[in-house]
Amino acid sequence: MAGYAEDRSAAVTVGFIATAVYIVALLTVSAELSTRIFGMKPYLTWVAGPIAFVAALASGNLFRMMSPGPARWFTLFAIWMVIGFPFGVYRQGSLDLLQEAITKQYVVLPFLICLVVTRKQMHAMMMTMGLTALLVAAITWKYGEYSGNRLIVRGTSLGNPNDLATHVVLALPFCLWIMLNHSKFSIFRFLGMAGMLGMLLITLRTSSRAGLLALAACFAVWFFKVGGRQKIVLVVTVVACMLLAAAIFPGIVFQRLGTFFSSQPAEGQDARTLELATASSEQRMEVLKQSLVLTMMNPVFGVGAGNFVIAEATAARDAGERADWLGTHNSYTQASSEGGVLAFIFFTGSLVSAIRMANSLHTRTKNLPQLKDLSTAAFCLLLSMAGFAVCIFFAHLAFRYYVPLLLGLTIALKQVVDRELANLQPQPVAFRQRFSAQNINRG
Repeated sequence: MAGYAEDRSAAVTVGFIATAVYIVALLTVSAELSTRIFGMKPYLTWVAGPIAFVAALASGNLFRMMSPGPARWFTLFAIWMVIGFPFGVYRQGSLDLLQEAITKQYVVLPFLICLVVTRKQMHAMMMTMGLTALLVAAITWKYGEYSGNRLIVRGTSLGNPNDLATHVVLALPFCLWIMLNHSKFSIFRFLGMAGMLGMLLITLRTSSRAGLLALAACFAVWFFKVGGRQKIVLVVTVVACMLLAAAIFPGIVFQRLGTFFSSQPAEGQDARTLELATASSEQRMEVLKQSLVLTMMNPVFGVGAGNFVIAEATAARDAGERADWLGTHNSYTQASSEGGVLAFIFFTGSLVSAIRMANSLHTRTKNLPQLKDLSTAAFCLLLSMAGFAVCIFFAHLAFRYYVPLLLGLTIALKQVVDRELANLQPQPVAFRQRFSAQNINRG
């Protein structure tokens, strides 16, 4: 495979390690949590980021960023947001946000595409993601607090229950990967199971209706992708987990989750819980409507990255109403209202393209036992993206690292799968005959 010699270079190896450290630091909210606990930042991303960046440049693999698919869609989204920021309502705010997003959040996309290039590296990265997910669960149970009976990690970007649920739903399938890729009595298998259970309970304890919907989406994808006996095991496992949650969590958690299905108070239901949940739903609906209005009023470039709050407050003031000063609580309309219709297309296109890619990779590898680890990786990435795509209907995270992370992992996996499948293919008959004739002549 000419052209891939650089994949085994020292630069790629060092860059891979730096990329792993960078991603672990982001997922564990290390900077925010360390500041809260110790009063200082560990600066892990400050050290690992430049190393990974230089290694990505040295690898010579940056051209892969513009290959058709998720990376191209997302690159177009980032470029369009930069082009549109001069037309925003608060240009300096947009510039600051885009600088932060591109240099610290979005860089995980080229890092992964350029530096995760072998099967061994893909395996190591999935293992890193799974163990990091387990660490996230431990951090949440250790440092989590309750706000209105909803679990949060105060003082970090996970200080909102819906954001915490989104974070956990994205990470949970990587614990599944660890469980499925180790033998029955391996310590890693038990760690994977513990991580999955812990993250499922965390999602429920946030009382996030978005998280509940996302888990349902993951369950639906899983259910339709496995065989008959596995469907039964899956259903029994989910029921057991729900019974466990019902036994250890206060009833108010399920009362709030139940408001997703009915806004009418059930017998014995806490009236305050229903009131707060209903008010939250109404507020989100109003913000959604306003984001759609701003999209229609600014269809080309939107109001500028990060400017929805200001634009919404200005519109409310002009109408003589009180401003909510809230974000869009929807990543899709965040892209459309702050970047215009094209930004929405590019952003959504990147996710849809990645989901289709992961599904295709799983289909191509699921019947090949020798590629079990890669097939399982595709399946777990599909689950993660399915849940995440649902969660971000209720959280504005378009300028965070989540989407680039999922896209980068999926594209890196495709590169590895393509190479492994090429190695598995038998040589063409004409080539074998020519090779045999050459050997005979030499004899």
